[in-house]
Amino acid sequence: MPSITSILSVIKTQDGLANISSTNISNAERDGYMAKHAQVISLGSQGGLSGVTLSPIYNAIDPTIELQTRKENSTLSQNQVMHKFYEDISVMFGAKGTQSSFAHDLGRFITTVDGITANPDLSKKTEAMAFARSFATNISGVANKINDLCSSYDQMLNKAVKEVNELMKRITAFNETIAQLSISRDQSSPALAGYIDVTSLENDRAELVHQLAGFVDIDVFKTPDNTLTIATMGSGRTLVKGSYNYQLDYTPSTIVVPGQALSPITTDIGVDINAEITNGQLGGLLRMRDQDLVKAQSEFDELTRVIRDTVNALHNQGAALMGGSTLTGTMSLPGLANAPFDGNTQISGTGTVRLGVIDNHGTIIDYKDVPLVNGMTIATLMNAVGTQDYTVSGGAVAAVGGVQPMISLGNAYDPTTGLGFSHFFGLNNLFQTGTDLASSTSQTGIANQLSIRPDLLVNSSHLSVGTLSDGTPIPTLLGGALGNRKTDIAQAIAHQLSQGNLQFLPAGDVQGIAIDAQNYSTQLISLLQNKANQAKYDLKSSQTTYNQVAALAADKSSVKVSEELIKMYNTNTSRQVATQALKYIFEMREAILRIA
Repeated sequence: MPSITSILSVIKTQDGLANISSTNISNAERDGYMAKHAQVISLGSQGGLSGVTLSPIYNAIDPTIELQTRKENSTLSQNQVMHKFYEDISVMFGAKGTQSSFAHDLGRFITTVDGITANPDLSKKTEAMAFARSFATNISGVANKINDLCSSYDQMLNKAVKEVNELMKRITAFNETIAQLSISRDQSSPALAGYIDVTSLENDRAELVHQLAGFVDIDVFKTPDNTLTIATMGSGRTLVKGSYNYQLDYTPSTIVVPGQALSPITTDIGVDINAEITNGQLGGLLRMRDQDLVKAQSEFDELTRVIRDTVNALHNQGAALMGGSTLTGTMSLPGLANAPFDGNTQISGTGTVRLGVIDNHGTIIDYKDVPLVNGMTIATLMNAVGTQDYTVSGGAVAAVGGVQPMISLGNAYDPTTGLGFSHFFGLNNLFQTGTDLASSTSQTGIANQLSIRPDLLVNSSHLSVGTLSDGTPIPTLLGGALGNRKTDIAQAIAHQLSQGNLQFLPAGDVQGIAIDAQNYSTQLISLLQNKANQAKYDLKSSQTTYNQVAALAADKSSVKVSEELIKMYNTNTSRQVATQALKYIFEMREAILRIA
């Protein structure tokens, strides 16, 4: 015959089960609520059965689905960052074929320069300069916005790292509380163990873990003391372990400039873990900051370099009717930003440079030809320019023309680095990029500085559209040196930009290619649009997958009201049976006492 104690344990256990079912039913419609469960376990005493009790209360969570939910949450968070980035940058670039894109501005500049060949009057030059300025402003504006985005992502990373650190602190606090309650439960009487419920705390902790997975891809392990150990996915770097958390460090920059190396995410002992973070919001921000934005900057810089050097090389070969009375060059060496030259700088050249003075009708007033040779210095060249007799006024013999004057650095002329005389010194540049001059190699940050030489904007008659006569001697008739209809430079600029075989170096996601500038700029926009479309697709796909997995997880852990009602019916029936059995025992004991 069962003892009174064992029957009472059955009644108490059934009451506990009924209470769990009642709680589940009352919270069935609450978002995020996970059904509580407990098992009936037997209690033994001296080899026999002494009663029953409840197991510790738990939530029915499928660990595989829980892992997949975290992974999809990390992927979704990264794709949200990437989609937002490409939305922002698409607005900056402008769509292909629209009038707001830099490619459209470049096309208008080419068209108006080409139009000068048919009508080289001042209005056409003014129109060309307006479109050149619009193109330069658009390019530098986009490049500066790219840099601003880089600065924004730098600040966003700093904020995200702080949020990660706060989440780790809170998870640690839950670990400590849950561990203490679990110890109390395990050390209490086995009959009471099932009545210390820590599932609400575990659910709150699980929500924090879910939020953490949105920032970084993580692995989660539950330890015997009911605490969690959390590590980065793949590398296994511990972030949380029991009552300890390992804070991350990040130092944002006060000012961000193109090409600047920005702060890594480090551990509390200074270990760089950027390479270990490949997913989640942190992974997305790092990718945008260190890869996609760097690529976009590189692509714009390469477009700027080629257009600047192509146009400037041609413009420096030309001359302008009613142009400026002076030409002021730069004081830095081509391709070497902020590397000044002086009188002792050694240069070498080939050909003969012709320096001419013409009137507003293109008639020669005076000129001289200065041969360029190996081993010259800036000082000897200046002396030759300043002291030799001019042909018309001094009777000096003109040199034989036909060889373009070229200069390179060093004691022997190098055709691979040589530039035209005027181009080498930047005497008649159209496009400017700060202190960065002509270069055959990549330059970082020049797109941000692209502008038009100021005097060309003030007076567009300074625009060079034709070349000075290389005849020997120069014809002295009216307009013989530079005819007012001579537009070979304008024609060459338009042709090179729209049809030329210009050599673009590898930049970002664009391979090295020989192509005209107009097609290259269009390719940049197409590449961006493809990336934006892919980011949109990836976001939609990851959102769908996450929703499906999250729905499956919710279904597995949700309250099934019909099942809970059946449980309540069964527990009530068992309680009634136990109560009736207890009643019979008391009646039998009273009968026995009366007989005695």
